[in-house]
Amino acid sequence: MKVTRGLSRYQVLQRDSRNLGAVSFGGSCKSAGAVWTRAVKAGKTTKGMDWKRRGTAAGGSWEARLAGIPVGGPYTIEVELRGNPGKPRERLAIRDILVGDIWVMAGQSNMEGNGNLDHFPPRHRLIHMFAKRCEWMPAEEPTHWWLESPDPAHWYGMNEAQWKEALVKPQPKRDKGYGPGMAFGRMMADTTGVPVGLLPTALGGSNQEQWNPDGKEKGAQTLYGSMLEYVRRSGAKTVAGVLWYQGESETWVEGLVGVYYDAFLRMVRCMREDLGNPRLPFIFVQLSRVCGMGVEGRLWNAVQEFQRKAAGTLPDSACVAAVDLPLDDGIHISGYGQDILGERMARSALRLVFGKKFHDGPCFAGATLEGPEKKTLRVRFDGVNGRMLPERHIAGFSVCDSEGKDPCLIYEAKTDPRHPDSVLLMLDNTPAAGSVVWYGKGTNPFCNLVDSEGMAALTFGPLPLP
Repeated sequence: MKVTRGLSRYQVLQRDSRNLGAVSFGGSCKSAGAVWTRAVKAGKTTKGMDWKRRGTAAGGSWEARLAGIPVGGPYTIEVELRGNPGKPRERLAIRDILVGDIWVMAGQSNMEGNGNLDHFPPRHRLIHMFAKRCEWMPAEEPTHWWLESPDPAHWYGMNEAQWKEALVKPQPKRDKGYGPGMAFGRMMADTTGVPVGLLPTALGGSNQEQWNPDGKEKGAQTLYGSMLEYVRRSGAKTVAGVLWYQGESETWVEGLVGVYYDAFLRMVRCMREDLGNPRLPFIFVQLSRVCGMGVEGRLWNAVQEFQRKAAGTLPDSACVAAVDLPLDDGIHISGYGQDILGERMARSALRLVFGKKFHDGPCFAGATLEGPEKKTLRVRFDGVNGRMLPERHIAGFSVCDSEGKDPCLIYEAKTDPRHPDSVLLMLDNTPAAGSVVWYGKGTNPFCNLVDSEGMAALTFGPLPLP
């Protein structure tokens, strides 16, 4: 008796609104009769999951459906093929099954993970992943490995013969590949006790066009279609949410920047429709930094600003800042930075999915000039957890005139102890008419504004002064 479809070791079953999981599964067998199943956890039969006839075997195959599995695990699903008067003829056990939340990881290289593999968090018994080779396994870094994917969308232009040739060659030891998934899953599981399943579908260098929902009809030939295929192959009919980090590729092409905002919003709407949940939580990252690499600051900042605006447009979404995180090369967040980013995304997920009282971090809410000479600029923020830090010497702000020059020296930037939602910029002179304010101007700014939960402020600008 073998199981060949519907369920495999380490699989995560997506819980429903009642915190229960269900699975239809089957395989091959030699006998005919009734199929009985039960769920066992830590050597004991799970309440309500005792032996019961839940399927049938005939003609060399068997089918069963097990429903009502409580959230948690790991479970062992035991199966027996019984004849009259009920004596088992064949049996099997599928181990390490979890019931919890499945999260799609999508986007480009910073979601795929390109941080240095200089530390490895231990495996977590409640975090599994559906690897790119389409196999459930305990989650570990690196979560993504494009070469193992059977989908042409991940082959960087290779044909099938070239992919198969590359796949069998000895692969060099990887020194990069650290992403945010493990830290995200660890914080989610430790905080809630709900297991986490990660579905890595990101591809470095991909742009919004490659994630165009129109490509779903081509299936594995496109990244969007491949993402839907991975959800199906994992055994899930829907997922708990999406973790998204993408947008760097657009900044090299001005024409792509101009259409990014509308394309992004449309993709999210279509993804929610195709995954069967109009309120599917969507957590995305605002672009971090880039050092050199020929990127124009105005294009980089334009995508960042589109992302900030999208957070205010999309319901059931969160935009998480990364501009303050360390890099391991000119554009990729370091392994240690990815740990921080994963935890930031988890806080937003805890708000969206579990109703925890977290905010997504400081986001620009307005600015006013104060004082008799209008030489103090108060910048207000929404989404602050507790208070903002550091209290003084906050870096990253700039005030420019309408031509983009920077005539206003900010000799100090500090929080207002009486108003925890405000930063006070102390200016050396009164801004000229038409001046604008930025936070994170350019491609490689130094920004250090965070709140009490470690959620960083989103970059913004240029925004006009009153």
